[in-house]
Amino acid sequence: MFSDLESDYINPIDLCNKLNQFVLPEYGAHAFLALLFLLWGQWTALLWNVPLLAYNGNKCVLLLIILFQTY
Repeated sequence: MFSDLESDYINPIDLCNKLNQFVLPEYGAHAFLALLFLLWGQWTALLWNVPLLAYNGNKCVLLLIILFQTY
């Protein structure tokens, strides 16, 4: 996708619209894996993932998950 943007086959607005559909499923998969770490007692892996999980959760709550096409 980024190579198409680089060679001007796609504009930034269309690229962001395509990528935005993957954001929430990615956060859901990460939360699911963190839950599995918690259930199976993988404390080290859970501790490594909790800060990113909190950051992503904060972005979802504040609705800052949309990729914008401007800088």
